[in-house]
Order: sequence, then structure tokens, then C-alpha cells
Amino acid sequence: MNRNLLLLMSLIAFDHAWFTSTVFADTQEVFIRGAVNERRDVNRPGQSVVISPSGETRFDTQAYFKTDPSMQMSGAGRTTGFTLPLFRGQDARSSHVFVDDMELQDPYSGLPMIDDVDLRAFGGMMIHKGVSPWNVPVLDPGGVIQFSLRTQRSPISAGLSIGDVAGTNGWGRSSLQHGSSSTSGLYARSSRSSGDYRYFSDNNTILNPEDDAVVKRKNNDQQSAQGLAHVSWTGDTARARTLGWFQESKRGISLGEITESGRARSVSRTGIITAAYRQDISDAIWTGIDAGGFAAKRTLKDPGQSLGFATRRDLETESFRTRFTLGYDSSAFSTIGSAERQDSRTKLASTYEGDYFSPKASGYKLFLGTRIKASEDQTLELKAGSQWQTSVTSNVSGDDAQLAGGKPSSSASIAWSRFVEGFLLYAQFAKYSRAASLLERIGDGGQIEGAQELRPEVASAIEFGSRFYRDLFSDVKTILNFAIWSRRNDEVIRIDRVSPVRWRARNAGRQHFLGVESRLDIGSDHAGLEAALSWMRANQAESGLIVPWMPFWQGVVGGRWEIFPQAVLRTVSQFIGRMYHDVSNTRELMWTVTHDVSLDYIAPNQDWKAGLAVTNLTNVAYRSIRDTVTNKPDGRMAFSHYNGDPLPGRSWLASFSVGI
Repeated sequence: MNRNLLLLMSLIAFDHAWFTSTVFADTQEVFIRGAVNERRDVNRPGQSVVISPSGETRFDTQAYFKTDPSMQMSGAGRTTGFTLPLFRGQDARSSHVFVDDMELQDPYSGLPMIDDVDLRAFGGMMIHKGVSPWNVPVLDPGGVIQFSLRTQRSPISAGLSIGDVAGTNGWGRSSLQHGSSSTSGLYARSSRSSGDYRYFSDNNTILNPEDDAVVKRKNNDQQSAQGLAHVSWTGDTARARTLGWFQESKRGISLGEITESGRARSVSRTGIITAAYRQDISDAIWTGIDAGGFAAKRTLKDPGQSLGFATRRDLETESFRTRFTLGYDSSAFSTIGSAERQDSRTKLASTYEGDYFSPKASGYKLFLGTRIKASEDQTLELKAGSQWQTSVTSNVSGDDAQLAGGKPSSSASIAWSRFVEGFLLYAQFAKYSRAASLLERIGDGGQIEGAQELRPEVASAIEFGSRFYRDLFSDVKTILNFAIWSRRNDEVIRIDRVSPVRWRARNAGRQHFLGVESRLDIGSDHAGLEAALSWMRANQAESGLIVPWMPFWQGVVGGRWEIFPQAVLRTVSQFIGRMYHDVSNTRELMWTVTHDVSLDYIAPNQDWKAGLAVTNLTNVAYRSIRDTVTNKPDGRMAFSHYNGDPLPGRSWLASFSVGI
């Protein structure tokens, strides 16, 4: 890390998590204990939900993404850590992830760095699909996940989990109150997995079933460590907080489908430090300043050169952000304005012909969010913003080059809702523009070439939805959610292969997405059912062909049963419909159904918890492929939720924790 990051701990700045939480403070959270007691829907003009895990086996984020069929899984074969969800079929660059107001964004590639986030560390998360709330500084109508610190039940707790795939995972947490005005917390976790799970292999020849077999992953061991520390203080008219988060992971790169002798290894380290201060000027007006730093280093060692043409590649990224905010809050009108600057620097070194690359840039963002209470039952949420880069300095093998800054991109959204007697009706529209990232504009000095002429990627989205909830009987409640949405992406920025060893970003036409999703939850204190269904069609506008790896239908059916007051049994069955395997739509992947089950126990005095979970109970191993020309079976490939590594078959996880 550079010295700016080391100085961050001495800074006190405004924390966005405080004003983010206001969207939940004066709106109603719909809560069904029996059906899904970890999920609270928020009555705002959009699809927003608060997740607060309760069971011992329920702290894996994937457990919640599986129950939302409109969210895909990226890198679905990873056996530990956090996998990036893709909202409604969008590219990973449309997913935005915040940790205590610090967006986990790699300034070099533009993708979130969330390899190892555990819900135990924070206590909960918020998920927003479509247009996010008025006080979240994201204009992209894709999806947002916010990990924010929430109250912990016990001041000191520790736990251990083991599994045939996940390996061994130990963790500890402390949350302490200091007097009446300050709190502090610590969290640490260590994980280790051999990665030697069995899976179905098509031997990279999906059309030849003769060489299919069940094999073990090779060079797939994984280990990681994570630490989190935070201190908060609250006075009569001011608040302050500092937070530090660090993670390190070491793993082999599994080459089971490519070569039998791969020895590639990767090491990554990520650190985040944030600090915040907020000052109330009056009962309604406040101001603040917040700062945050992000640093990461990734090293790839590939002695056999089975993954590329360099035996070692080192990539370091650093980013430092400062933001000033001014806000006004009242029952009828609330608004937030902010100005932000981010400085980014990247260093890439490779053993391939002495590659060295070091681009750096400064970026600026202006944001304005407003909520208007138009009447007793109607609300408007308005957002607008602009961002741009100044000139970029690029250094390739010692030669400096000053490049023009990226063109400014502006975005805006509007959302309306009406809430009357248990019924919410809403509509939202957004126009979003994304300028090319450093990686897309400058390249990586090695395999990816620069492309200065890229035009901003533009998206327009519209959504209509409703939420209905009602008490069926004295102790039975129900919630019904429904949404229909459309998104059009113009001037899509895509990185394509231009030679056997070179890649280059380009504007690649238009995409059109159309989707419908619904969700029903019914429950009492002792039992509950959930069912969700999603349909989506993604077209390439020029050809009319379907975007590959986007399933038409997805569905989930789950249940929760209280066996006795301290034990809860949960089941989740996930259906993934047909999707195309290739751009030309000649190969179609057929549907699959998987089942997960878990049993969680909490001691009567809540001093200890235990749980057992089994994933893929019926041991689904592969997906069949159909030739759309001949309408006949055309092979099979290893099972994965989406375009990721092959997933293991049936697996189990046992967990135990104690608290003081």
C-alpha cells in the first residue's frame, strides 16, 4: 500500500452507511417469520431486501442468491469464499458491491474484488435489483449489494465448520460497547480446503461421450484468511467511524479439464480502510466527509505455462477516494449531494519479454439523490450524476505516454410508488452511461491491447412492479412480489480475441433484455413456504440470436419447518431451464433440478449453535446438450449453475459455534 492508505486511520470522515440506513428507518419492512425469517422486503419503489442470517449454516451468501432465480452465479465452481452474483443476466460490471460505503472496485479492471466476504463479519446485507434507493450513489440500473455492520447478539463468539468440499473454516468475532457513545468490533477467519472433490468431466470434448468420466480436481487446494476491525463513536450532533478489512488467499488453479500436469498457483491480497465523519448543522441539515483506500496485489505463477505464455505475472492496484457530502432530511423531502475524487494506479510486471506496465488516472463523480413524499401514500425517488476521468499516464516498458481523459458520462433515474393498505405499486426508469475502464482503454501491457476510441456504453431500463401482503389467518401471513422489466444496452463494450494471444476491447452493438419475476412467501411461526419464478430473454439486437448462458426459465421452491422450538429444517429446490451454449444458438443446454437441505439447532440459552447442510442432494453431475438443427441429443458437459467451473456432486457441511 502507498502512504496515503497508511494515513487513512488518522482520518475521520462521514460514513455513507448512516444515510443509506435512513431509507429503511422511515419505510415499512415486511417480515414473515415462518416463511423466510432472514428476509425483509422494503416498501420502496423497487426490489430491495434486507438479509439477516439466523441459522448456523446460513452465513454463506450463496444460500440467499440461490433463492432468487433472477440472480445468476459467476464462477459457480469456487468452493470457498464469495462468488459474484450477476443481476438479471447482466455483465459483472453491472454488479456493485459496497463494504461500509467503500465500493469494492478494482480501478484497473473495473470489477468488484469480493473473493472472501463472510456474512458473519458484518451481520447482514442489503440487495437492490434495478434502480437502487435514492441515497445509494449508483446510477446503473443493474444490481447493488451492501454489506453493512449490524447488531450482533453476543459480544464474543467463535465457530468451526468442516465439509468434504469446503474444507475447514475457523472464525472468531467480538462486538463490544464502550460506555454509551462508542462501540468496537473485531472479526477473523481462516479457511483451508484440499479441493480434491470429484466431478463429471467431458474431457473438453462435449460431443464425444466416449471419453467422459468422473475425475478429481487437480492442483485445486485453497486457503484464505480474513480480518475486519471497526470503531464507531456517536455524539449529540456528530458521528465518526473507522474500518479496516484485509483478506489473503492462496490457491492452486484447477486444470482438470485442460491438462493433467498443471502447477499454476495464485496469491491475492486485498486491503480496505475507510474513515468517516458526519456533523449535524441543524435538525434537518448535515454535512460530512469520508475517505477510503483500496490496495490489492495478485500474483500468478505458472511454471508449466499451461495457462499462458508467462511463468509469472504480478498485478498491483491502488485506489484512494475522498468525498464531500451535504444532506437534508425531513418527513416530506430528503436529498443528498456529493462530490467525489478517486486516484488510481496500477503496476503490472510479467516475465514475458520483460513486460512492465503502469497506468494511473484520476476520476471524478458528482451525485444527487432526492426522495419526495408526494402525498400520504405516494413517493418519488430521483437520482442524477456524472463521472469522468482526467488525462491518463501510461508507462509501457519505461516509455511514458500522456493520453486524453475519458469522455464524461451522465446518468439519471426516476422511481414512483404508491402504498395503500398492504399493497405497493411502483414504476421506475433509468438512463445510464458507463465510460470505458482503464483496462478497456489502456489494455494491460501484455495480452490486452489499448483501445482509445471506445464510446461510452449506454443502458436504458424500465420496470413495473407490485407487492401485496395480507394476514390469511391470525398467525399465517403472505407476501406476493411481482416485477416486469426491460433493459437495452447500446454500444456494449466487449473484450474480444483479435489473435491467438491478443485481446482488444470494442463497442459490440446492442443487447435487449426482457424479464418477468414473481415470488410468493407464506408462513407462520412454525412453518413456511417460498416459491419464486423468473423468465428472461436476452437478444443480440443485430442478429436476433439469444445471448448464450442465459436461461429462459428459473425457479425455486423452499420450505422451513420448526421441528421443535430450537431446531429448524430448511429445503431449497432450484430449477434452471434451457439455455444456449454457443453464440450461434446451435447447441442447447437442457434443464436441471437440484435440491439442498439444512438442519440448524440453537441451544435454549443461545450459548451455542450447530448445523448440518447437504448441497445437491440428488448428486446431479452433468447437463445434456441438444443439437437445435437435428433436434437430437448432442453430448453432455459437466454440471455448473452457469458459465463457471464444474461443480461437485453431493457435498456436506457441518458447523458449530459458541458465544459468551
